[in-house]
Amino acid sequence: MSKICADICKKSNIIPRLRIKGTGIHILLFKGDKKKKGTNPQTGAEEFQIEILLDEEGQLKTYSFPVKAKDSEDPHYLVQRFASIKEGTKITMEFISKGIGGYIDVKVLDKSKTVEDIPAEEAEEETEDVKDEEGEIIPF
Repeated sequence: MSKICADICKKSNIIPRLRIKGTGIHILLFKGDKKKKGTNPQTGAEEFQIEILLDEEGQLKTYSFPVKAKDSEDPHYLVQRFASIKEGTKITMEFISKGIGGYIDVKVLDKSKTVEDIPAEEAEEETEDVKDEEGEIIPF
């Protein structure tokens, strides 16, 4: 790692992106998420994305993925996965090669921090519209 580049990024409040493909298992602490507008790398089109904040060995990193699944109106599989993970949970992320492509495998290391045991009353509560940073509703 370049010390000069790291110092510039730190002074500029730039959080490096987590690189997962081909780098093995990453042990991380899930610190939170936010909604943003981003660019689809395959099409170049603007899309809504989720950016998660992670801590890897004391260094903050981000990882972004689209809100919607490719060629579908359904939520992206990582949106569905992170919906059940509380902030402060220790997780692993790893790229799993499958045929031509692959996927990001996310596993919870601290089972007590998942929300799988939500009482039925809480699970049935109405949810608010999901909005981006400008206050626009993210469509589904």
